[in-house]
Amino acid sequence: MRNIILYLICIVCINVISSCGGNDKPHSSIPIVKTDTIRTSGFTSTIEYPARILSSQSAALAFKVSGNLSHMYVHKGDRVKKGQLLSSIDDKDYSLQLEATRAEYERIKAEASRIISLYKDSVVTAADYDKARYGLEQITAKYHNAQNMLSYTHLYAPYDGYVSSIILDVPSVVGAGMPVLKIESSSRPEIEINIPLSLYNARDKIVSYSATFDGEKDRVALKAINILPSANASQLYAVRLAIPDDITTLPPIGSTAIVHISLHEKVDNTCKIPSSALWSKEGVSHVWIYSPNGNVTSREVEIERLDREGNAIIKKGLSSGEIIITAGVHNLHEGQKVKPMPSPSKTNVGGLL
Repeated sequence: MRNIILYLICIVCINVISSCGGNDKPHSSIPIVKTDTIRTSGFTSTIEYPARILSSQSAALAFKVSGNLSHMYVHKGDRVKKGQLLSSIDDKDYSLQLEATRAEYERIKAEASRIISLYKDSVVTAADYDKARYGLEQITAKYHNAQNMLSYTHLYAPYDGYVSSIILDVPSVVGAGMPVLKIESSSRPEIEINIPLSLYNARDKIVSYSATFDGEKDRVALKAINILPSANASQLYAVRLAIPDDITTLPPIGSTAIVHISLHEKVDNTCKIPSSALWSKEGVSHVWIYSPNGNVTSREVEIERLDREGNAIIKKGLSSGEIIITAGVHNLHEGQKVKPMPSPSKTNVGGLL
């Protein structure tokens, strides 16, 4: 009997210990994830293009008449002022032509004046008067042309600037319209980029232009001057941009820069998400959708392109207002319960308190 009682006591103790141990159930850990809300009301993307710093004005100067180049008064790199004499050609022949034309002009002018005076006294006919008047007009025009031809033997600077190159030198024989030297304006430089047809057609979506110059980190806002409506040989369209007046340290002519073009994009449900939100299943891109009940559900998405800022432009699969997981996506599974990461307090930046 005693053994039976001891046996029953042991059974009771074992049951009590088992029941106590059964209450210690392991607690499952709910992962904390970073989330983002989809917005399809429009977004801004950025495209970058290499750029060149150019002078606002550039001209290859040429004489209007032909002749032997006699003087070059400047050198490459010289600073020049508007109206400064730059070069000249031998003007002996043009001076002789002017003297001959002047002598003929004085003779015809004197004769015409005499006939006009006689016509007033009714001594000569109207035909003689008309002939004298037309002859005077003709020689006057010829005389003025000879004066112009002589003046064309001198080349002057059309604006303040500097000589970028000397194309011909003394004693070259130059033809009318043949470039002799090149001059660049000293006014504020401009920036030029070349854009493809796709961006030219979408130019109405351009929000702003900015640039980063060699050796600089900060962006400088730019203002569009014009977009050339005709393509060059490479089927690209030139865009001219102005540097703001408040920029005092200007980049040198001929240097390079990177121009950032901001575009406002909105096409139906197209949206922009961090590329870290994407994960692949059997070669198809997916994201995790965070449900109101705290679970995650996979969703197939169609990617239009990736931008330079590490974002994915999603063409299909997401709607405005949906919440997606943007970090740790490779450690989740279908239906898993997660907890969104709390937003940082505006009064406790960095969570230091």
